[in-house]
Formats: sequence, C-alpha cells, structure tokens
Amino acid sequence: MKNRLTHGLLAQVLLLLTLAPALVAEASQDGLDLANKIHYRPRPNDQVSFSVMTLSGSGMGRTRELFQYRLDGTRRGDTATLIRFVSPRDIAGTGLLTNDFAGSDDSDQWVYLPAAGRERRISSDRKGGRFLGSDFYFEDLRDRDPRKDTHRILGQAELDGKKMWQLESTPLDPENSVYSKRIGWIDPVTYTPMRLDYYERGQATPVKRWLVGKIELLGKFWVVTDRTMTDLQAGTSTRLQDVRTLADQSVDANLFTRKALIDRAQLLEKKWQP
Repeated sequence: MKNRLTHGLLAQVLLLLTLAPALVAEASQDGLDLANKIHYRPRPNDQVSFSVMTLSGSGMGRTRELFQYRLDGTRRGDTATLIRFVSPRDIAGTGLLTNDFAGSDDSDQWVYLPAAGRERRISSDRKGGRFLGSDFYFEDLRDRDPRKDTHRILGQAELDGKKMWQLESTPLDPENSVYSKRIGWIDPVTYTPMRLDYYERGQATPVKRWLVGKIELLGKFWVVTDRTMTDLQAGTSTRLQDVRTLADQSVDANLFTRKALIDRAQLLEKKWQP
C-alpha cells in the first residue's frame, strides 16, 4: 500500500514537471495578449488636451499650464506626441517631441528649451532623467511597445473596490529601461492601466507609482484625464489634469517635427484654448 502511494505521488510530481513549461508558456502568452489589448485599446486617431501640471513636495506646490498633442501614424503602433508649456513665463514655449515607432528599440525624443534657442535630442542613456523637474522620467513619456517586455498575469487584485487584472511586465533587455519591472492594475472593461508600480534594479519595493484619478468617455473612447506620478522615495508627486480634451481634430502631422518644435511654438495653441 505504501509503495503504491509513493509511486502515485511520484507520478503526479513527474506529470507536474512535464506540464510546467507548457503552463509557463501559456501564462506568458496570456500576459502578452493582455499587454497587446492595453497597448492597442481603442482611442481617437488624434487628441489635443489643455492641461494643468501640479508639482507637490517639500512643503510647496508649483503649477504649470501646457498642451498635449498626440497623433497615431498610418502604421499600427506608430505614435507621435508633443508637450508644449505655455506658463509660467520662465518655461513658456518649452516642448518635448516624441516619435515612437512600432518594433523600434528606442524612441526618437527631442526637447526644446527657448533659453537655449535650439532643440536637443534625448539620448537613450537619459531615459531616467526627470522631465523639467517633474516626477515623470523621459521614459514615462514614451509609448512602450509590448514586444520589449515579457508579461505575466499575476491574478486579480482590488483597486478602489473594483476587481482588476494584475500584470507584471519585465524588460527583455535590462538596458532598455530604467525600470526592472512594472506591475499594473488593469481595468478589465477598458483595458486602461489604473495604477502602475515601477521597480528599479536592486529594489524590492516600488520606487514610483502612477495612479489614475479620472477616466472619461470622450465620444466612444475612454480617455484618462487626471493622473498622478509619485516618487515613493522622495515623497514628491506630479499631477496632470486635463481641463479640456478634444478628439479627432485632424491635427497636422507637420506639428510633430523638429522644425515645428522650434518654429511654431505658439501658433496652434490658440485654436484649442479653453
């Protein structure tokens, strides 16, 4: 009887060892499927927002006003974004242009500082730099291709009383990201990351956290209009609230060029001023 039980237990262990690689592969595929649904979720072809950025920490807050533009390319996965500050006066005209290309290892990212009078390319080794002293790294302002990471569904977790999918994403190339991994709380209806915890190498706890404060239905698309990035180590945070958001405005593709980054600093903003 004892031998029969031993052999039965051994058979179960061998079966589990045989199935383990298949189960891991299935979990990985499910994670990639979810990551693709997040990355390619329905959204307007282009979008314009007038926003307020509030930097908090060290006992004081600073407020900035800016425009955000986005245009999807003709090839699936290509996206261009432009951030342009209009106040306060000392940073007015400052812009950040990002062009993300499907399947590319890196983004083409340029910052324009009026005081310098020229644009400057953000190199890949500066992706962990803070954008204008905010809690957003340059990498946070890029549209990351799911193929750059391995993805694993950790299960379900609650956020504000709602059940979310919890997704772990780890860079395939550790040098391709300032983060060692990201864990997201994903809305199962809209496939929107409602919370993202960012980890850095050698850290057992997250160093930063992205939290969505508001998501609105813009036409037939769900759009995030209030979000906060918090530096959990420094105790600072940056909140970005959209005052006005418009979709499918036929935004000119020429806006997302280095020439426009310098030459057309304030020409288009008046059209969408709230």
